[in-house]
Amino acid sequence: MDQGHCLRSRAGLATLGPADHANHRCRAGQNRHFLVPHHDAVIGNSIKNLGVWAEDDLEFFARHINEGDTILDIGANIGHHTVYFSKAVGRTGQVISFEPQLAIFRYASANAVVNGYDNVTILQGCLGDAEGQERMAPVSYDEQTNFGALGVSIGDDERGELVPTWALDALLERGTVQVTKIDFVKIDVQSFELFVLRGAYKTLKTYKPKIFLEISPNWMKEREYDYTEVYELLREVGYGFSHFREGAGLMDGVRQWSGNKLEEWDVFCEPIVSGGTIR
Repeated sequence: MDQGHCLRSRAGLATLGPADHANHRCRAGQNRHFLVPHHDAVIGNSIKNLGVWAEDDLEFFARHINEGDTILDIGANIGHHTVYFSKAVGRTGQVISFEPQLAIFRYASANAVVNGYDNVTILQGCLGDAEGQERMAPVSYDEQTNFGALGVSIGDDERGELVPTWALDALLERGTVQVTKIDFVKIDVQSFELFVLRGAYKTLKTYKPKIFLEISPNWMKEREYDYTEVYELLREVGYGFSHFREGAGLMDGVRQWSGNKLEEWDVFCEPIVSGGTIR
């Protein structure tokens, strides 16, 4: 890989910024240990104070992940879900994670190591629909911020970090990422979801993994596409949809946006098999 960084197994720890240590005990009683950025106002703060981040998601994942699975964590942040996935799939499974922010990638790498998991590969970079580079939105890691909300910059602001970008299809075709199957994909990339899916079109048709992704209509509109395009692309490659947190009404399997700029939701996507049923 020409650009970016990669942690494979226990390849060592990169230099971290100011960090806090947190113990994570989920409802199942499984212990985890995390290093979190000192100024992380949301994910890190939740782990420090509650011992967990997005536990409802974890309980949902547990119903759809099995030992031996191969999982992609696209938008891994500090690796909280990566660590959970690693434990869930066991030694016969593997987790491949992507995190564009170099500083946050270092935490994800450290958290995989301190929890003793050697079935994890973490790549520092952004997945999209083309090879190249993307500019992240500017951020100061010395100020209290929601680092998990940082995405690829919208507009012409050039103050942010420049990160390598790959299409998943290309990574697999040239063997940079090696898999024999893909069972589950989590995508949380701050309205960049459509570009990730475009760059993974062949992969989705070939492996037909279950997909859990975030829809943020207002921010997708800011990126000059309509959130329904995500549904349309997935329908093209043979997926049906269910909504993890029901709220607004559904139309043809697509949740309707109320127009509230803050409204976001998660979608669980499964391949449709013969007869029109979801696998």
